[in-house]
Amino acid sequence: MAIRMPIVMVQGPKTANLLSVWGDTLTSVRIRDAVGHESDTCTLTFRVAPPFPAMPPKGTRYSVQIGWARDAMALAGIYTVQRTGLTGDPEGGHTMSVECRAADLIDTAKSVDSGHWDQATLGTIVSDVAKGLGLQVVVDPALKAIAIPYRARVQQEALDFLSDLADDFGGAIKVAGGKLMMTERGAGRTASGGALPTLTIAYDPAYDFAFDFEPRGAYRTSQGRWYDEATGLWQDEDDESDSGKGRLARPHPWPSKDEARHGARAAARERSRQSATGQVTVAGDPAAVAGCPVKVTGFGPDADGTAWCAESVEHHIEPGSGWITTLTLETKEAAQSKSDSEDESGDSASGTGTMAGDPEGGTVA
Repeated sequence: MAIRMPIVMVQGPKTANLLSVWGDTLTSVRIRDAVGHESDTCTLTFRVAPPFPAMPPKGTRYSVQIGWARDAMALAGIYTVQRTGLTGDPEGGHTMSVECRAADLIDTAKSVDSGHWDQATLGTIVSDVAKGLGLQVVVDPALKAIAIPYRARVQQEALDFLSDLADDFGGAIKVAGGKLMMTERGAGRTASGGALPTLTIAYDPAYDFAFDFEPRGAYRTSQGRWYDEATGLWQDEDDESDSGKGRLARPHPWPSKDEARHGARAAARERSRQSATGQVTVAGDPAAVAGCPVKVTGFGPDADGTAWCAESVEHHIEPGSGWITTLTLETKEAAQSKSDSEDESGDSASGTGTMAGDPEGGTVA
């Protein structure tokens, strides 16, 4: 059987392929792509020796491509240097690490500011904040038109404010490639609304995996309460599911009917994502991206029957040697399929369960 070799290409400000300069001193490349407002990262690790080389200055821009030999290369991202380090010990030798992030927003995003919006939409608010950061903006169509009568930002960092706003409506904020994007978390879509391709992962005894199932809190109704000034009465907006008998209600009311309706749905989806989690390691796969739908096979009916979504993806590449991809999974669908009667009967499918495996230790439940 032919052995596949991973290929990494790093383009710098002046050099098209820095691997031709670095050679075998580059020992490791770790790329992390995650849902949420934390910037994606790329960490380069080098083997160095005295006299130690100069470290790349903060802000140096790298374009990173990854792939297998004889296959098409995929753009992993464009990153800027944010942090460097140098370590050494008599036995392990000397190591230089260069941590890069997908967006050089550290100084701008940490400056606090204030503002307010009247009779705006979610898309308008995100666009206004992104403009202040000098970024283009893309907002998921399912979130863009949500009406927000009033929202204030009081001495808050830009990405913290937007992250709080996204959380209220089941969204996630990400900055990459000069764009600020808000997606609907767990929907398996790009920020522009296009469907992400489903990644299928088959059981392989050569790789680690772990799944944890705790389908607790099956609510039939998720409630969002708001105050109707026209009638002087509290009103409820409900999001219904196919399972459970209880009602999930947030402790604080929403300012408007539209916000209450979307907030109730976001709360239900958040609760659903907590019902099962997983982590699977596979051979390096450039198609694995945060937010993509994932279908697993060969892991048993519980794992195989769950609709998964990649909460984060990490590529670990040793150039010319090996490449593995680790996906952290959360459930994709909001509705739970188990009824309260199964809960009460003590069936194992509706109780807490864990399954894990690794090539050396085997599989345990």
